Amino acid sequence: EILMARVRKVKPTKRTMEQGVTNELDALPGLYDSGIQWMASGTLEWLKRMFYSSESDAKSDDVYRTIIDEAADVESTNVRIDPSFNTCTGVISGIGLNTSRGEIYRAALEALSVKAKNSISILEQIGGFKATSLIVGGGATRNKLWNQLRANALGIPLKLHKETETTVIGAAVFALVATGVYQSVDEAMEAIAPEYDMIYPE
Repeated sequence: EILMARVRKVKPTKRTMEQGVTNELDALPGLYDSGIQWMASGTLEWLKRMFYSSESDAKSDDVYRTIIDEAADVESTNVRIDPSFNTCTGVISGIGLNTSRGEIYRAALEALSVKAKNSISILEQIGGFKATSLIVGGGATRNKLWNQLRANALGIPLKLHKETETTVIGAAVFALVATGVYQSVDEAMEAIAPEYDMIYPE
């Protein structure tokens, strides 16, 4: 997952660098893009391979529907996950003889939601802002359970971009400005008028 905030000032420290925060110059003068990233989809793909291999021959959408439905049916679980699998320090604990794969997947979604909350807190400190919503783009917009859990953990609404190819849209915006179709990035963004589905904390 890549979490980014567009800010007018940054306060980088040695600590934030150790936490993996990056600060880039925005395409517009006077703005910065502070970001932090961590393994999210890789963790969920690993869980899919480990626990849903028998369904992997089915259509991709069907597999994910099964996974998400099973996780959504879980009311409570003792399973806890540290999703730091990319650094070989990941941990799955609280497993019993009756633990289901749906519990494990849900625990991963909950852990990644907490990770998002912690990461937003770091960016808020660096950029001197308070997040009031989070825009979600890409394939993660299709996982409604994950987005609901993230909204619950963050305590703010999520705006799910209806167009999954947001990187292409961003490139198109700047191309339209560069070729003179629009006079500014803001004008181009207003013309494109992105649409969102809203997820509110429960």
